[in-house]
Amino acid sequence: MVEKDYRWASTYGNHDTQFNLSRELLFLEDSKYDLSYTQHSPKGVGGVSNYWLPIYASGDSSTPVVILYFFDSQGGEIYQRLGFKRWMPNWVEDSAVSWFRKERDAIEERWGTVPSLAFVHIPPTPFLELQKKRFPKKGEKDLHFPGLNDDVPVANQGEGRWGQKDKNFVKALLETEGLNSVYSGHDHGNSWCGTWGGHNNSELTKKEPLLCFVKHTGYGGYGDWKRGSRVVKLSFGEEEDIVEHGKPRKDMEVDTWVRLESGDVIQRVSLNETYGTDIYPTDDGEE
Repeated sequence: MVEKDYRWASTYGNHDTQFNLSRELLFLEDSKYDLSYTQHSPKGVGGVSNYWLPIYASGDSSTPVVILYFFDSQGGEIYQRLGFKRWMPNWVEDSAVSWFRKERDAIEERWGTVPSLAFVHIPPTPFLELQKKRFPKKGEKDLHFPGLNDDVPVANQGEGRWGQKDKNFVKALLETEGLNSVYSGHDHGNSWCGTWGGHNNSELTKKEPLLCFVKHTGYGGYGDWKRGSRVVKLSFGEEEDIVEHGKPRKDMEVDTWVRLESGDVIQRVSLNETYGTDIYPTDDGEE
């Protein structure tokens, strides 16, 4: 990233705190770079990397065209703590949800409804519900939702002994007008995008965000699937039309695809109002 002069923003997950790894020290290391937009959570908010970023049109810093929300899903072992209570909660805490609602409402009051995307490492429960409903078997394909489906079931927030702990977070996402899509990693063997809870478009109210896995990119962790990265392209029409009467346009277009380490591009889709109804060709170039 530094060599290519690319700016970045990051949020943390279950591999960013271990007995010998500190989230706080990781953030301090990240923030040494001028190219980094990563921010620290406000005081009293659970997790280190809960924040949002406004994206502006070129030459106009008055009204953002899109908001990027970042959530810390936590997880992993608590730094330098041994014993029974060493595990960190693996979900977006209610304190972060309360902070998010306040920030979201303040954005709405200042700028009206701004299109947005959300990023969180461990997938919320609707990812699991989607998979159960549309492709519950390993390797199963759905022509409406192209992508690898090898991690079955999805390892979601609060899984296992914790039970579902992300109910408030899920509710807050659903309440967020203009939220186009939510992006998660964690499950290295999945790379699909799908509709909220696996519903058909006709069952949705058009409020529910779409759900996307971002693809296993790094060299750490489990699995030997081809490495790649999800690319997301946002379009807003002609530059002079991006802001209307001091308000951001609501008709943001989102196109996304996976670029493999080899340079091959696969699974190109449009996250629009017909996603989930549109049929895409089977692409087996990922396995």
